[in-house]
Amino acid sequence: MLKGAILSLLLFAQPTIDFTHTLNVSVVEELKNTNNTYKSQVAKKVEFRTNFISKAEDHDEKVKPQRKNQEDREEWMLFEISAYTNGKESTGKTPGDKGYALTASGVRTKEGRTVSADTKVLPIGTIIYIDNIGERRVEDTGSAIKGRKLDLFIEDLKEARKFGRKKGVKVKIIKMGSGELN
Repeated sequence: MLKGAILSLLLFAQPTIDFTHTLNVSVVEELKNTNNTYKSQVAKKVEFRTNFISKAEDHDEKVKPQRKNQEDREEWMLFEISAYTNGKESTGKTPGDKGYALTASGVRTKEGRTVSADTKVLPIGTIIYIDNIGERRVEDTGSAIKGRKLDLFIEDLKEARKFGRKKGVKVKIIKMGSGELN
């Protein structure tokens, strides 16, 4: 009988919030005596869990949305990535030329740190994480780097050529830059 009442509550509730509730229920056995009188006794205790749904307005507490952790909020974007060097084949400059090895942000290129990007997509100073490559900072721009394209600085020409061009590389923004290096 008690089980039926609980089941009725569960079936006819208006769903909005899901939570788990544990109940201890004493199962009562009715024993019929010969003179049509009934005697009750507790046969056993049963514990069961129910997931039931209740309306938010039935509670005094306001339901607050759960914040996702930082990792969940970060979204991967797909980029095409190539590599460049300080040399004439990439920049048109040779050692001794004005601006040789200097980025658009004014710092010297450094392998393992410098990346060139379209500043309309990733402003100077933006810290990104490139899947299977690592963390880099947008310090430079390039005439062919438009939209979702990146150019990694690699010191050695042979290594830069070996890197080639990779499409569909996952990139996530760690910290958006301000347009200049601090």
